[in-house]
Formats: sequence, C-alpha cells, structure tokens
Amino acid sequence: GFSPGDIEGVLLQTAIEMAQLMAEGRSVKIDGIGTFTPALTLGKGKEREEAEEGGKHRNAQSIFIGGVNFRVDRAMLRNISERCRLERAPWKRQRSSTKYTPEQRLALALKHLDEYPFLTVREYRKLTGLLQTTATNELKTWAQQSDSGLTSTGRGTHTIYIKRKITAEAVQGE
Repeated sequence: GFSPGDIEGVLLQTAIEMAQLMAEGRSVKIDGIGTFTPALTLGKGKEREEAEEGGKHRNAQSIFIGGVNFRVDRAMLRNISERCRLERAPWKRQRSSTKYTPEQRLALALKHLDEYPFLTVREYRKLTGLLQTTATNELKTWAQQSDSGLTSTGRGTHTIYIKRKITAEAVQGE
C-alpha cells in the first residue's frame, strides 16, 4: 500500500541516518537484514602504529572510513536458504589437458618457435590444451629458466615468448 515515492523517501532517510550513526563510530543493526559497521583505513603514505613504547602513533587526521562491513542477520540467511533450490550444473568445470607431459609441451613450444618468430599464450593453449592460467604460469616458469630454450619479452597481456639466444659465455660454460 505504499507509493514508490514513499518507499524511496524512507530508504533515503534510512541511508542518511545510517551514515550519521556510522560517522559517530557506531554499528547499525537492521533486524532481519544485518549489521553495518564502518571500516577504518590509513591515509595514503601513512604507516601503521608501532606497538612498542616510544614508537610512531597515528593521529586522527591520518585515519579514514575506508568502507563498510556487512554481516547478514541469521533470519535473513534462513529466509534465503528456505527459498534457494540448488541444482548441479549440466556442465563440468574445465580442467587443463593432461594429453602431454610438461616436457612434451616444452618440445611443442620450441617446435612452434622453429617455424614462427614468437609464441603467445593463446597459441600455446591451442597447441597443448591447457587453460589460461596454467599455460601462462608454465610459460613464465620456462622463460625464467635459462636451460629451457625460451625467454619472454613484453609485459602483461603483451608478453610473447621467443627462443633464447645462446651466448658465447653460455657455450664456454658448458
């Protein structure tokens, strides 16, 4: 029986009152919904206080409200749980392929680099069947190992993998 304007007004006034109470350092509990608590944070460039005597201490100007924590009321959880009907998804979570061993995957990468000037994570995924994270981590690891034959250039999403050049020092070291 309330108009949309009345509901909007009540919610706006509730938000204003909540802000005032949390600005005073109080938590706000709304029965059936949950508890809202202000979260403090240090300003940029400020360090935490030192616990020992004579250590650095923070003043009020270096502490700010950095967010609001919310803890749901148990009645709300029960209410959600009663209405929730969970079903198993028809698809299964993807896993990285186990078709090749790590050594075989490295050989595939090096063979690719015999034909092409560079290798991207996307191309490596197509070659090996690995998922994004696994492929990225594996290529990064090999690029850091001097004996893998791979190295990387570029940054972030623009990283490419190339064949490592054999230097005279590396040949003499063998």
